[in-house]
Amino acid sequence: MKARPARPGSMAGMGQARRIAAARGVARCARGTAATLSALLLAGCLERDQAVEWRADGGGTLAVDAVLDVAQARRALEVQRKMLADALPAGAADAPEEDAFADLDPARLRADLEGAPGVRLVEATLERSADGARLTQRLRATFTSLEALARSGLLGEMEVRLEALDDPEGAWRLERRLAHEGGALAASTHRVQARARLREQSLKPFRPMLERLALRMRITLPGAVLEVDGQARPKEQAEAPVEWRVGLNDLLDDERLVQRVTFRPPADLALEAFEMTLNDIANEREQRALEREREAEEAR
Repeated sequence: MKARPARPGSMAGMGQARRIAAARGVARCARGTAATLSALLLAGCLERDQAVEWRADGGGTLAVDAVLDVAQARRALEVQRKMLADALPAGAADAPEEDAFADLDPARLRADLEGAPGVRLVEATLERSADGARLTQRLRATFTSLEALARSGLLGEMEVRLEALDDPEGAWRLERRLAHEGGALAASTHRVQARARLREQSLKPFRPMLERLALRMRITLPGAVLEVDGQARPKEQAEAPVEWRVGLNDLLDDERLVQRVTFRPPADLALEAFEMTLNDIANEREQRALEREREAEEAR
C-alpha cells in the first residue's frame, strides 16, 4: 500500500521536513564547499581573469576570460557527485546529474539574466579547442551600478559589501569576498573557523585538480584608492586598478578570500550602501525565474 504523505504541522510531517531540510543543507554544504568559489572550479578552471571598470558616473563594464580543462572538469564532477551521494541521508533524493559546463552555457547565462535590472550581457561565448581538451569562456557586460552587477550573479560566488565610513572627507569601503554557498560577509569567529575546517576537508579530493588554479580579479574604482587590506596606497597609484590574485593555498584561508578597499569617490557620485550575499543572489535568481514562468503562463 502506498504511504500517505505526512500532514503539514503533524509530528511526522515536522520530522520529515527536518530530514528534508537537513538533506538539502548537507547537499548545499558539500556542493558549495567542494566548489568553494564557483562553477568555474568544478568546470576545471585553470585561469580566470575578471576585470571590473567602475566609472565615475556609477556605471561600468565587466570582462571575464577563463580557460577550462575538460577532462579535469569531468573528474571534479565525479568527485562532487560521490560527495553528495555520501552526504545525503538514506531516503533523500539522489545527487543531481548535472552537466559540468551547464552554468557556463551562453544561452543559459542569457536566460538567467533576463529580467535582471541594471545589467546587460553584451557578449557570452564558450569555445572548445581543436583537440577538445580545453574550453575558453569570454563574457562582456555593462552595468548601471555596482549593486546591480553584484545582484546579477555575474561576479560568480562573490559576496559584496559597500559602506560609507565615518570620514569627514567622504571615504567608502568596498569589501569583496570569495565565498562558498552559505557564506556570509559578517560571520562569527566560531563560524569562520568551522567553515575553514570544513572547506579544508572538502577540498582534499580536489587538490590535484586545483594545483594550477590561477584567479585574477581587477577593479578600477571611481575616485582615489586610499587603502587596500589596511595598507595605504601610494598617491601615484591612487587611480590604478586594484588587483587580487587567488590560488589553491588561498582557498584554505578565510582572510585571503576577502579584499577590503577604502576609496574616496568623486563628490558628485551619489553612492548607496548595500550588501549582497550568496543567499541574496540565489534569491534574486529564483525570483527572476519565477517571474519568467508567470509571464509564460499568462502568455499561453
